[in-house]
Amino acid sequence: DDDNQTTDIYSIYGGPTLTTQIDKAAVSAGYRVGYTRVEQSDVGIVNNAAIDVFDDSVTHNASASIATRPGDYLPVGVTISGGYAQEDISNLDQRVRDAAVRADVTVPVSRTFALVGGIGYENVEVSSRDAVRDVNGAPVVDNNGRFGTDKTRPRQMAFETDGLIWDAGVSWRPSNRTALEARVGRRY
Repeated sequence: DDDNQTTDIYSIYGGPTLTTQIDKAAVSAGYRVGYTRVEQSDVGIVNNAAIDVFDDSVTHNASASIATRPGDYLPVGVTISGGYAQEDISNLDQRVRDAAVRADVTVPVSRTFALVGGIGYENVEVSSRDAVRDVNGAPVVDNNGRFGTDKTRPRQMAFETDGLIWDAGVSWRPSNRTALEARVGRRY
C-alpha cells in the first residue's frame, strides 16, 4: 500500500425539513448545510508545476414552496417556490451562488393526463479571488499544492447570469406510484 497515492474524502450534510398543510395548500421548506474535505498526498506538484488541489467547501441550500392541487381552490394546480444555494470553496476563496423563484401550473386534461408549465427568475454567480503572487508574479503554492488566496484583492466574477426561466410539457400519472413527465424550456 503506497500512502502517497491515497485520497480521503470526508463529508457531512444535513438540516431540517418542514412539511405541513395550511387548509388545502401543501407547504414545505427545508435548509441543508454541508461540509466536504478532501485530503490528498503528494499531488500538488506535477512535472515541477503547481496544481491547485481541492481542500474543503461549505454548502448552504434553502428552499420553500406552497402548492395546491387542481380543484382545491382553482380548476388548475398552482405551485409557488423559491430556492437559494451557495457553496464556499477554500481554493482561491471561490463562491457559487444560485437563487431562483418560480410559479408552476398544472392543467388537468383527464384523470391521468395534464399539461404543465412554469415560469420564474434565476440569478447565478460564480466568483473567486486571485492567488498570492511572489515578486516574479508566479502564484505562491503551499506544501499541499494549493494556491494561497490574496484576500486584499477584490472578488472576480468568473460567471454571472440572470434572467427568465420557463418550461412547459405534459404529465401522465396512471397511478399514485407511477408518473411520467416531459418538459422543454429555457434557462437564462
